[in-house]
Amino acid sequence: VPLRQFCRGGIVTDDREMNRQLDMLERAGQATVPLTIRGEKGSGKDRIAQYAHDLSRRRRAPLVKTNCAYLTEEQMYIELFGTAARADLGLLHRAAGGSLYIENADLMPAFVQYQLMNHIQRQEANDVRFMICLQQQGQSSGLCEQMSYHFSSLVFDIPPLRQRPQDILLLAFQQLQQLWQEYGLERTLGPAVMSA
Repeated sequence: VPLRQFCRGGIVTDDREMNRQLDMLERAGQATVPLTIRGEKGSGKDRIAQYAHDLSRRRRAPLVKTNCAYLTEEQMYIELFGTAARADLGLLHRAAGGSLYIENADLMPAFVQYQLMNHIQRQEANDVRFMICLQQQGQSSGLCEQMSYHFSSLVFDIPPLRQRPQDILLLAFQQLQQLWQEYGLERTLGPAVMSA
């Protein structure tokens, strides 16, 4: 299967809706507007964030990532802002000139959301493009009103794989290709498997 014709920025798809969303992302590629990525667990939100970063003028600067699912309120605050003694340890400082991707932002404690929004509104964000991902599909689930509004201008919805069955074989072939490249294991799918 010639995967190149179905591949955009490492994202393999033949789905009309996914391609429509990717078109939108590419049109907004040079924009610095915040990006919200919504999708189920395992849907590839991190790949969309990487592609959005690679499309931007910030691609030579870092894409810094964090995940709210595993941090307490205090840990999340320190992760973003650093400590009183060392602000340069915070992700906001490390992402300067680049992008900051916050996974599971809908799980971010409200106090940290308000601190982040205050930081953005005071223009202390060190020239950072913000990208958040939400696991919940509701427009503002888990986000405070300020954050929900701020991140509403550019929203990328990843359709679940069960709604785009034509991508299943493409993704399977991509995995086989990666096995071959990484480990030298040449594998194929038999006709019965492909038919199933």
